[in-house]
Amino acid sequence: MSTVTAPESREKSLIDVEVLDFGPLYRQAVDHYVSLQPERSAWSKEKRDRLVIRTECRWGRVNLDADATYVMSEKGEGPRQPLSATTKAFVSLYAEMKPHAGDAGFFETTPFCKVPIDLELANTLQTVGIVALEEFIRAKIPEMEAAYQEWRSTLQAARSRILAARSKRAENQGVKARA
Repeated sequence: MSTVTAPESREKSLIDVEVLDFGPLYRQAVDHYVSLQPERSAWSKEKRDRLVIRTECRWGRVNLDADATYVMSEKGEGPRQPLSATTKAFVSLYAEMKPHAGDAGFFETTPFCKVPIDLELANTLQTVGIVALEEFIRAKIPEMEAAYQEWRSTLQAARSRILAARSKRAENQGVKARA
């Protein structure tokens, strides 16, 4: 039996995660969801207003440098490389219809689409707060604890490479200035 570390006993990462606000993305996804089945186009405004688009969990962004932005879910999902034109995170969207006046509504357990989050989109999304990495990735499940350790290691190694490169550039500029 494996031991699971609680967030309060996790080693501090000193890495902050900006919790992303997918609100604008959700609003765009309503039209897409409605377009997937022709009968949905006949829904009343009231019914469309009860449609809620959601993700399975929170997603966050870590900006280490201009070209070192990472996106991850609180379940530890996401690419372990910086986002780019070719490296993207894929966020699953789910639909939920809130019940109202005899309409039972529904709660879909299968995503109706996956949205690619590239560097440009990740940098345009607003945030709803900042959380330490050790608090952002869920605990108490061995797979998520392993994901936390992997993210911590990945981000600390990336930060070390960035700081070393900055130091080298500053050193080279200092040598040129003395010459």
